[in-house]
Order: sequence, then C-alpha cells, then structure tokens
Amino acid sequence: MIEFYAIRTDKGITPEMHMDADQMADVPLGKRLKVSVSFPRNRKRDGLYWAVLRETVRATDRWPSDKHLHEDLLITLGFWVKVVSLSGDIRLMRDSTAHDKMTDPEFSAYFTRAMALLAQEVGYDPLAEYEAKYGRKAA
Repeated sequence: MIEFYAIRTDKGITPEMHMDADQMADVPLGKRLKVSVSFPRNRKRDGLYWAVLRETVRATDRWPSDKHLHEDLLITLGFWVKVVSLSGDIRLMRDSTAHDKMTDPEFSAYFTRAMALLAQEVGYDPLAEYEAKYGRKAA
C-alpha cells in the first residue's frame, strides 16, 4: 500500500510535501485505484499531549514514564478492552489512540477529558502550566 498526504485543489490531488510527492510518484498512471480518504489528526494537539505528559512525569515523579501515564489515563477514562488469557485470567488492556484508531474529533474529546483528569490527580493544571512555561496554546 502506498500512503501519502495530499491536498485536493481545483486542479486535482496535490502532494502536501516533497516526500509525499515521492510516494505519489510510485502510483502508476492509467491504473484503476481504490481510494480511501481519511483526514489526519491535529499534529499540534498530539505533540502537546505528549509534551504535557512528559512535563507532568518530570514534575511529579508519580509515573515511571509518559507512556505509563498515558496508559493510566486511558484505562481510568474507560478506554480499555477485556482480554482473556488461555488460562482464563481476565485483564484490562488499554485501547489505542493511534491515528488509525482514533479520529481527530475523538482524540480532541479524549484530550480534554485526559487533561481534566490529570489536573484533578496532580492537584494543578499541567496543561496551563505547560502553556505558561513554553508559551504554547492548546490546539
């Protein structure tokens, strides 16, 4: 499968960046294609999410890493599935926030809930503190 980012214009589909043009060049001319359109997530919000988690881990030392905090947030907010092992043990596994698993509106809603829960858990607003420290606003 060939994947690249593109923008639809009046003249057709145009690759977004040089590397996308390289990928698009691999699509053969004159061939029938099956096209599935998806819209990418807000990269700024994704980056902000992970940056706030990293800063919170550093400031509180309550989680071993941002990945552990991420898993904790997902499970606490109900983004989990039950998994039954071969021996019959039941455990919870977190769902994924990967781009192909959660749309931008879904991640935006999750982001809002995760930041509220995080503020409640640590006793201050880590998103506001991050924005004050680095001058970046939520996307």
